[in-house]
Amino acid sequence: MRYFLLLAIVAVSLCVEIPFLPFSQIPSNVLTPGTIEISNEEIYVTAKALPTEVSGGGNVTLVFQVASKANYDLEGVSLDLYDPCVFNEVEPEPIGTLKSNQTKSWSWTLKSNVVTLDRDCELKFRVEYNGKFSLFQDIAVLTASEYNTRLVQGTLKSLPISSSSSSSPLKISLAFTEEQPFLDGASTGAQINYAYTGDGFIDVTSRGVAIKVPDNLLGSEPSCKDYDYTSGTLTLKKELKFINKRATPSICNSFTTKASQMIDIKSLVLTANYKYMIDGSIPITIRGTSLSQPSKTS
Repeated sequence: MRYFLLLAIVAVSLCVEIPFLPFSQIPSNVLTPGTIEISNEEIYVTAKALPTEVSGGGNVTLVFQVASKANYDLEGVSLDLYDPCVFNEVEPEPIGTLKSNQTKSWSWTLKSNVVTLDRDCELKFRVEYNGKFSLFQDIAVLTASEYNTRLVQGTLKSLPISSSSSSSPLKISLAFTEEQPFLDGASTGAQINYAYTGDGFIDVTSRGVAIKVPDNLLGSEPSCKDYDYTSGTLTLKKELKFINKRATPSICNSFTTKASQMIDIKSLVLTANYKYMIDGSIPITIRGTSLSQPSKTS
């Protein structure tokens, strides 16, 4: 009797969807076939066409999801379908602010033109937003007596000198010509390096980078190519041009160190604002009205 009861339960399960069964639930982050995904350290974008093949004059729905991976609010987020191929044009979608860990979804329904021959289209879109980058770098300057004592003892490298930067597709770093810790009254140069990562393009305009120089590097007014200096702050005075995701480094000819105490450690703070643009395309096939289609050759 128990055997027949088990058979009955199995038979019913084959005909009726049981929602509490584990295999009936599909994780929302599993990508379905044909889904396009692009990302960087701050944003994740998925796009899909439903269906991926349509008759000329038919409709297709484009479904988008944009998720923030940044630890701050992304501003000025927008989506633009800038090349709809043989489909009707649509107005850009002004998403606005995307909060940290927030996901926004929306869709467009497009109607295709009637075409005579089959056509493979790439519907091109762009997601863009305004991002931020920050870098904190310890600057350690020692008086002559402290420096010489540590030099003799072999403890110059034991000082806790640290640096940190935010998670961002923009990467800016400083390399000094002299090794830290610095000696009071010494002169050191620096190179500011620029690069970026991810699937898109970055735009850093004039005034987009600012460097707050600590007092212990201001024994004299610094001189940095590509930067203006005012009241302890260096400000970028040109647009950065990136080739192969790198821009020409900026050179600072001289910083003069100044220790106000035996061990003077202060923080250099660099901040940057930029626009990041990610392009993608969604493949769609439009079937033509002609009964005789040209054969495809490899």
